[in-house]
Amino acid sequence: EPKPFDFECARLELLKLLELRRDGDQVSYDVRDILRRAILDHDGMATMFVHELVRRVTRQTAKRYDMVATIGEYGAIFGARIADALIVNYGQGHDVAQRFLELFTPAATDGVPHPLPEYRLQRTRSEKGYLLSGKRVVFAVPIVTPETWPEVLQQAAFLRSEQANSAEVCIVAIARIGRLETDAPTGLTINAIIDFR
Repeated sequence: EPKPFDFECARLELLKLLELRRDGDQVSYDVRDILRRAILDHDGMATMFVHELVRRVTRQTAKRYDMVATIGEYGAIFGARIADALIVNYGQGHDVAQRFLELFTPAATDGVPHPLPEYRLQRTRSEKGYLLSGKRVVFAVPIVTPETWPEVLQQAAFLRSEQANSAEVCIVAIARIGRLETDAPTGLTINAIIDFR
């Protein structure tokens, strides 16, 4: 169990890796070093952060999470660690599945342009129907920035849609950076180790 001082030192170390870039009046964030340090790390920092995130989300409700959804390579590693930490937290006899979101573009029909790309869950041939029906889902997103937020919001909307039919979706991240703007209230909360706005 990490001590509070060690945990805060690790968070400060990550924050120092954040690089800001100026483009006119706009600011962009370079988070590559944070991703490498907090997701691929093997000296315990990544494990400490993952267990803290799992502690937060499981403390918020007595109901168990059934599934972890992720996207991208860093997301896959982060999601696998979240799923493992949930299994450890819940104990023997409670599995937590991991599923990957993939982007696909439906085929165009004659005379009709390509429809907008959509998200779907990667599935095996044997899986039928709603994979998320009634499931409580942790959506593991390594970093949320103003640049990535529209896509994260779209992915979360898919997980919460009638098509997915999940019971609940919560977002966990290593870092939530910058002001995230949206057209409407989303009801989504982001549990993040670093929250820099």
